[in-house]
Amino acid sequence: NRPLLIAMCVMRDNVLEMPDFVHYCNSIGANICFHKVWTPLQHAVYNLPAETLHNIYNLLTQQPPLPSETPLQRSNKAHYEYYLSVIKGWMQDADTHTANLEGMMNQSSAELVDYALNRLQAYIMRETMLEEDKNGLIAICSNKLKQVVAKWPESKQKRAMLIKLCLIKESEILIALKTQSVEKLYEMSLTTTEYNES
Repeated sequence: NRPLLIAMCVMRDNVLEMPDFVHYCNSIGANICFHKVWTPLQHAVYNLPAETLHNIYNLLTQQPPLPSETPLQRSNKAHYEYYLSVIKGWMQDADTHTANLEGMMNQSSAELVDYALNRLQAYIMRETMLEEDKNGLIAICSNKLKQVVAKWPESKQKRAMLIKLCLIKESEILIALKTQSVEKLYEMSLTTTEYNES
């Protein structure tokens, strides 16, 4: 006589199983919870190319409607539809990133670093933060980010990493900078998908 909740970490290898997971939870009377996966980057969905995200979103939205006869079914359906909206947002962001990518190809590494830092600073200043000292938060995050970038070897891969950094949402960069050490951030950055500049 206790409520049961089952969480699913949505990743590249199971994202298309979401409807089946809802049906399973409905069949055993369990509430569902879909978790966003940010790292490891190679398992995350949010950072997939725009075309792949479009394909995932289209396949999921073409599934038969989920049942909504009971309160549990309606709750699980609502959570599923919310996650679809999250994927749609990632898809739209990826479209914007793809459009911005061409312009970034012509920028120097120093310009890309400045661009990333300026975006992060603007985000911190306009959003509500737990930290009262926003300038202090900006200084800490900028310092960490510069340390990570300094660790990257000078190569074509460094440009690819900088371009990827400039395309990541500011909120995600901030979360990583606030919660991870420089060493961990560097390790995470090495799994970044390289962009082909040819």
